[in-house]
Amino acid sequence: MTDAEAFDAMKAGNQEGLKVLYERCREKCLRYAYKNLRTDAPQTEATDLYQEAILILWENVKSGRLVELWVQPATYLIQVMRNLWLKQQRQLTRPLLTAPPEIDDEDHADLIRQKVRRALSKIDEKCRGLLTFRYFDKLSYESIVTLTDYTSADAIRNVIVRCRKKLRNSYKKEPDLPYQPNEDIAIADLDGLTEEE
Repeated sequence: MTDAEAFDAMKAGNQEGLKVLYERCREKCLRYAYKNLRTDAPQTEATDLYQEAILILWENVKSGRLVELWVQPATYLIQVMRNLWLKQQRQLTRPLLTAPPEIDDEDHADLIRQKVRRALSKIDEKCRGLLTFRYFDKLSYESIVTLTDYTSADAIRNVIVRCRKKLRNSYKKEPDLPYQPNEDIAIADLDGLTEEE
């Protein structure tokens, strides 16, 4: 059973999908917890965090809060574990000396890209096309003028500024991922979406 099939089984209420993901993701998630989350009893607390993360995944799927998994299940579970750990640290009276490291930069970037793609798909086609030309195809304003009905680079620039605002608003309305950085920074992380005009 693939991860996608296991997730679909969970959406249908079948606990077999949950069992598959539990076993498949367990080692990677526990390894992350042992290595990165400082606890007094690493093995016991890491296992508790993992089991709590699995329960949260199951509850989110059952309640309809999580209808599609945009990242690897282990990546999702690691972020839930990390958030649970941070919550525990905030509740302790002792100060938190260091936060655990983020998940791999590649996984983090993938989370952001997935959310931006969903946000981009929800804005109007004109804006989506202009933003694609400018930021993904890396075309100059002058080149975009030749491909569209606009008459000047200044007109394109003004429309693109408005389209970026629409994208930011759409991005902010997207469901939160397990770990969510500052919204403005997240959009800026993608190849030039905040270039100075």
